[in-house]
Amino acid sequence: MEIDHYPPATNEGWLHFLPEGWHGIFRQLLDELEFSRPGVRVKQAKEKFGGMRVYLSHETTRDEQSMLLEAEDRSYHTCQTCGEEGRLCVDPTSGTLSTLCSTHDHGFETYRPDLPPGHSIRLREVIDPAMLLGQVQRVFDKIVDRWELSDEQKAGLLPPSAPDQEKLDRISVVYRIWKALNRLLPRPNSDLWVKAANTAPLFAGGCAIDLMAGGRLDDLLKVAVYLEAETV
Repeated sequence: MEIDHYPPATNEGWLHFLPEGWHGIFRQLLDELEFSRPGVRVKQAKEKFGGMRVYLSHETTRDEQSMLLEAEDRSYHTCQTCGEEGRLCVDPTSGTLSTLCSTHDHGFETYRPDLPPGHSIRLREVIDPAMLLGQVQRVFDKIVDRWELSDEQKAGLLPPSAPDQEKLDRISVVYRIWKALNRLLPRPNSDLWVKAANTAPLFAGGCAIDLMAGGRLDDLLKVAVYLEAETV
């Protein structure tokens, strides 16, 4: 399978990269943006820290920024699995943030139990990257140990000098890769895949880890998207 669908050719194509429960929010946002600026193009749409993030291919106006933030806020109150009312939750094992309803929050805890139900606080502003990094670093260490990576390869995946925010982004993508591999392959094949020769065009006959540990977050993301497309 080739990775020619990233980025998608149309704005609607970004639905593939968003949880199903947020599709309605994203479609409404597209309608509002199109009304404001016909022909508007989405540069990226994704889940980040349990909320929906949408970026445009041009410098945003104040009105467009307001639309983007309003859609983001709605996502933090909408279950990403089913679209019902939800709340920001954290997986106590991995530190992963998700917005879930009471039906789909099994194994999760409320991220900020001190916030009142129906609060209007912008959740992006109460997420502490440093605190999260301490939690998810342990998950990263377990994954790379399973993959038996060298210190150089680990540093390529997670550069020590990268800002906390970028480290969180990178660990999130590594976790997506690990999760997709475990859906596609039984152990130990799922652990061996990153270092095995790969004939897919994306890897040009080399190993996935060569691309993943090259230092570019975009390349890491391409591998995650490639594998996730295989799980559909």
